[in-house]
Amino acid sequence: MPDTPEALRKRGSRAALALLASFLLTSGDDRTTQLEKVLQRGSLVMLTRNGASTYYIGPEGPTGPEVELVRRFAEFLDVGLEIEAADAFNQLSGLLLAGHGDLIAANLTRTPDRERQFNFGPDYLETGTVVVYRRGQERPRSLEDLAGKRIMVIAGSSYEETLQAA
Repeated sequence: MPDTPEALRKRGSRAALALLASFLLTSGDDRTTQLEKVLQRGSLVMLTRNGASTYYIGPEGPTGPEVELVRRFAEFLDVGLEIEAADAFNQLSGLLLAGHGDLIAANLTRTPDRERQFNFGPDYLETGTVVVYRRGQERPRSLEDLAGKRIMVIAGSSYEETLQAA
């Protein structure tokens, strides 16, 4: 059964507080924490990608599930929100590592490689992977069935990582 809007809001609030905890726990003793930088700057910089399930420009400006979650977090911190949309999904990690944002909010899938680079907040969205194939073709049932086939995935996505590892 799908979550109700109220259940999603409650889960979003819990996730926002968990994001705060991750900011607090990722600092060293002798350097400014990311949270301190955000508070000093007076704004939280969100890196994202344009998409219906993350961020888009609606009639009243920037909106989307990820935007609303991060907006609540910024309100909790009592800071403004700046949104930086990358041109391509595979740019997000580099932008964060280069200090152009404070967090990525773009339905980023948790993978072992990404966990080595970044701290993740709690999971709040579960998705599945499907292969869309041309009608009349034999249905692929495993990664091996895709060998030698032309496959299109988003560059830098967890789908690309999965296929490269296979």
